[in-house]
Amino acid sequence: MEDKLKEINNSDKAGVSGGAQKAGLPPGALVFIGKPQNFEPHLEVITYTSEGAQQHEIATVSEAAELAKTEGVAWVTLFGIHKAEIVGEMGKNFGIHALMLEDILDTTQRPTSEVFGNLLFFSLKMLQWSETRRGITFEQVSFVLGPGHVLLFQDRPGDIFDGLRNRIISGKGQLRQRKGDFLVYRMIDTVVDQYFVAAEKIADRIERLEADIMREPREVHMSRLMKMKKQLLQMRRTIIPLRDNVGLLERSQHPLISPETLPYLRDVNDHIKEVIEMLDMYRETVTGLIDLYMSRTSNKMNEVMKVLTVVTSIFIPLSFFTGVYGMNFDNIPELHEKYGYFILWGVMISITIGMLIFFRRKKWL
Repeated sequence: MEDKLKEINNSDKAGVSGGAQKAGLPPGALVFIGKPQNFEPHLEVITYTSEGAQQHEIATVSEAAELAKTEGVAWVTLFGIHKAEIVGEMGKNFGIHALMLEDILDTTQRPTSEVFGNLLFFSLKMLQWSETRRGITFEQVSFVLGPGHVLLFQDRPGDIFDGLRNRIISGKGQLRQRKGDFLVYRMIDTVVDQYFVAAEKIADRIERLEADIMREPREVHMSRLMKMKKQLLQMRRTIIPLRDNVGLLERSQHPLISPETLPYLRDVNDHIKEVIEMLDMYRETVTGLIDLYMSRTSNKMNEVMKVLTVVTSIFIPLSFFTGVYGMNFDNIPELHEKYGYFILWGVMISITIGMLIFFRRKKWL
């Protein structure tokens, strides 16, 4: 495996696709594909049985492998996969196939599930709403379920699984009475719950945008709608493969998946389908808001054009009079009238008032 180990400097190849980075390399070559990270990867292990649990901060992969051999379940988390040699070391100590490690290192990998010998691999995207970015952030999360251990690979430090860790340490719920497959289910379920949170945040923004567009459509609204539509499409592309993979996991009949866990997997699959339906509904709503924006903008333009047309219509006869009496001829009788100037003003004002009354009756004003 070491002869295949290769790490690419992502700062020099930012924006290069995964296929381009791995072009020419043999299958199973360990190449990190993702955004550069500036922190040191670190390991965390939680070992638990029905009687108790313990949390360990460790420094080396070999220590994690030793803890995984203890009785019960060992939950090993690697925060930071940007150093391919550490992921390769995890593979060596836990017997993970090189092709599985290749998928773990590819943060652009679509959600997938595979079986390699006595190990079950599962990857998905963790979605979270970012208030600073005012949008959805995506993070690759990979699980490896083995006999007596669950390996969790995360691209960045910090996650949404602290609630599960606290429940294991405190002994609440069923986690300590179940095996590793139930822990994997709970982690998938936690990620799916975050999908609902992200979808609700988007729904709130859609409602606010709709109110703003109805009040006064502006160009910034269109850019926000297009960004939202793109995010919804990304979320849908991320979640649909997850639905299929959870279904495969449910039907796999893998010895590590106990029959007691299958109903829970069916339940989480139902939740995934519900999220997909919500995203489809929100996409239709955003499309409708885009049409509403275009309609409101067109109506606003029509109102402007109507006012300009009325103003132009009023000045046409006035321009005619000023044009006639502005000609340089001596034989224009009205020019020699004592009150001709005032009479002309009276005629023009009367025409203006008459046209305004006409436009008002026609409801053009």
